[in-house]
Amino acid sequence: MSKNTQNIAVTVDGYVGISEYLEQPKMFPNPATNQLMIALPESIQEMASVTIENMLGRRVLEQKISDKPIIIAPLVSGNYIVRIRSKGREWNRKLIIQ
Repeated sequence: MSKNTQNIAVTVDGYVGISEYLEQPKMFPNPATNQLMIALPESIQEMASVTIENMLGRRVLEQKISDKPIIIAPLVSGNYIVRIRSKGREWNRKLIIQ
């Protein structure tokens, strides 16, 4: 029985290593009720903004990110998408408001 072998080259783009993981924004608490905190690594704090959208894609809140909590009390209970933007990068998170 003869063996057929084939060489295949694989290129991996977009991997996440430890340094990339540490550069991620942190969002808490989740689920939330009245306020939401977003903690950013120092390297992405400049010009950072947050947008919260309902599940229909409608923007319900947009503001700059600071060290103060984001007040979400006026939003109705449900699931939302949080879009965090800074320096041309974007991170999306799911948020549950109770």
